[in-house]
Amino acid sequence: TSYYVGLINSSYHGSFEGSLVTQFKPSQVANVFKTATIDSAVLFLNVDTIYGVTNNNFVINVYQLDSAISEDPIYYVSTDFSNMYSESNKINSTYRMQGDSIVAFKLSPAFTNLLINNTYAENDTVDSLFTESFKGIAIVPQNPAVMGGQLFKVNTVSGNSRIAVFYNDSLSASYYLSNGNRFGTYKYNTAGSQLNNFLENPEAESDSLIYLQGLNGVHSKIILNNYIDWINVSKYSIIKAELIFPIYETGESQNYFYPDNLYLAQAESDSTFVSTIDANKSKFFDGTLDLTKKQYRFDISRYMQNLLNGKETDSCMYIRINNYNSEPNRVVLKSGNNIKLKITYTKH
Repeated sequence: TSYYVGLINSSYHGSFEGSLVTQFKPSQVANVFKTATIDSAVLFLNVDTIYGVTNNNFVINVYQLDSAISEDPIYYVSTDFSNMYSESNKINSTYRMQGDSIVAFKLSPAFTNLLINNTYAENDTVDSLFTESFKGIAIVPQNPAVMGGQLFKVNTVSGNSRIAVFYNDSLSASYYLSNGNRFGTYKYNTAGSQLNNFLENPEAESDSLIYLQGLNGVHSKIILNNYIDWINVSKYSIIKAELIFPIYETGESQNYFYPDNLYLAQAESDSTFVSTIDANKSKFFDGTLDLTKKQYRFDISRYMQNLLNGKETDSCMYIRINNYNSEPNRVVLKSGNNIKLKITYTKH
């Protein structure tokens, strides 16, 4: 029901683009007003939240689709839909915020007239001829070479997400996004960013920073490479093991919010992860953001005990953003000796 639309450019993370491809269908017979004079048509998107800094200099274009969205779709967030529309079918010029929860795109007069002239009705329902004439729209950001930007979390099933045709005598007709098929895509480009340097270095090399991104962006892994020095030396009982990750401040706007929670996991396979014992369920050290101290803390007491007892042999933990499939938040953490593992134990 919700999709992120917009773009962000960062010297640290690179660029991110969120696009929406959607059908729209009328809920009423628009051409019952065929004797009225058309004033304009506007695409309204209902925005639940904004991530980043609102700035209309970051262009977002609306295109009329040449190809229909599949009725039985398998569309991934990485789907390349560029063959579904052409640049010549752009139907907007600018967009603006209307209040704090609506993004409005004024649509071209040519598209508006085409829309009204091809709205058909049969027994007060939309005829299939409409969807043949209008396969949908693509809302696509245009990536400029400036830093910053914003992502709009668009609620497509809201009654406010619609194309509205206005007439000079106060009549209007609406076409709703909620009535059709739709999918969203997310595109990362790390070229030229500091993150790209870390992605290209040897895997065995320890990084000085840890990058984490939501919306299926990068995650990182840490390896406890010296715990073996404790094994077979003495018997230990771990009372508490606290893993602390300090935040590296990039100097970007505070509107690029840090994630509220991170989580630690072990990999069972290339695509299956299980939560690290204690780390995500501890009452106080569960990966929650400590904004005062600018850090995240985890309780890994039982995990450390299992490592020292030989019950656990995997000392590699993946650190990711909680809800990373659905939230845009991101953070850079300090790595290396900046990561602290504080252990309270008894030796016997």
